[in-house]
Amino acid sequence: MKTTKNFTLLIFLCPHTHWDREWYLPFQIFRYRLVKLAEELITYFEQNPNYRFTFDGQSIVLEDIIELNPQLEQPLKNLATEKKIIFGPWYVQPDEWLVSGESLIKNLEIGIQLAKQFGNCLYVGYVPDVFGHIPQLPAIFRLFEINHIILWRGVPPSINTSEFWWKTPDGETALVTYLFDSYSNGVYLPTRHEMLQQELKKMLERSKNKLKSPFLLIMNGTDHTAPQTELGKFFDKPVKSINSATVCLATLDHYSDAVKKWYHENNTEIPVWEGELRDSTRAPILSGVLSTRIYLKQYNARLERLIEDYIIPLRMYAALLGQNKHIDIKIDHLTKELLKNHSHDCICGCSSDDVHREMMLRFKSVELLGHEILTEIKSYIGTNLDISQLYEAENISREYFPPILIINPHSYNFSGIIPISFEIPEKFAKTIEAKTTLTCKIYYAKKR
Repeated sequence: MKTTKNFTLLIFLCPHTHWDREWYLPFQIFRYRLVKLAEELITYFEQNPNYRFTFDGQSIVLEDIIELNPQLEQPLKNLATEKKIIFGPWYVQPDEWLVSGESLIKNLEIGIQLAKQFGNCLYVGYVPDVFGHIPQLPAIFRLFEINHIILWRGVPPSINTSEFWWKTPDGETALVTYLFDSYSNGVYLPTRHEMLQQELKKMLERSKNKLKSPFLLIMNGTDHTAPQTELGKFFDKPVKSINSATVCLATLDHYSDAVKKWYHENNTEIPVWEGELRDSTRAPILSGVLSTRIYLKQYNARLERLIEDYIIPLRMYAALLGQNKHIDIKIDHLTKELLKNHSHDCICGCSSDDVHREMMLRFKSVELLGHEILTEIKSYIGTNLDISQLYEAENISREYFPPILIINPHSYNFSGIIPISFEIPEKFAKTIEAKTTLTCKIYYAKKR
């Protein structure tokens, strides 16, 4: 088959799984099945080295697999280094609407770092099943040099091509591949040669009016599916001619490199979209999840504020005073634990009761650990901030005038009442009656 510009069509056949870490079943059940998938996949690669596999654009699966079966670590590293399997860029596949922008950035930062530790990272903004997309998403991806996005939900009917440009609020654009038949358009393909030829011909026919580049992406997998390894028998080499089409067994980065190069070298006109992607005409965006189990959203917001507005800014102050970096390891662990609750089926509140009960326990552990970390940071600042010159300038004694240190952790000036509590030394307590107003003086104040 030829495109309108008479370029030979290349089909990228991408074996993958969309792995919801927890959803209609709890994490441990899905994790057990994930480890079995990884074990079978590693064994299959020994028999068919031309096979390829994409792990859903997230890296947390690596930790989940290795924690249960540490013997898989090195085989996974070998396959990732050889670019036969690929992880990232996300740590978890998040919801974009119910978590903060900072959480999305940390999600990518941690996910990319973890994937690179295993030898290879997918630098594609892969968001196959998120319930609509925020307008700032391309700009967030661009922070990590990701300029190609692959998605399904939320695209309006006015976009009728397989690719389009997505313009961000700051005027930049990113190339988007629209999965118009979802991320499952090639699930359970026929494994008999003649039937596979017929199925590919049908897919080409359905797609011909949507393709603007000479590439068709077929996603061979869906939710929690194991690799359809029977297809591997057709690929004694990575690229094969099946019927009139050339088929390439690939990971998503192979497809991404080809389509980006095409649009860089060819002046092909495709639509431009600006703003959020929340249209439900062709795929449901399930907007009801924005308020489902609202207590999950509220708890998450409180913990995001704890980390983003207090722990991180105060840690910066403490670092300037010489606090060692050991506490950063604890903060990274804290952040990762919170991100585990940001998987879209988790924070959206659309999973089973068992899942959400486990989420609440995870939230509680983040809260307890977070306050311990914050207490250590505040104690370090209070102990190591040298204010002796203030006492000397005022000719007063620290013993009789204990200092109260107040730090504004926000990025804006604050004005208002700040409730504080502190212990009064016993020798002074007897002279102070209940509900007595104590006079204090601001000796030093500095604006940002």
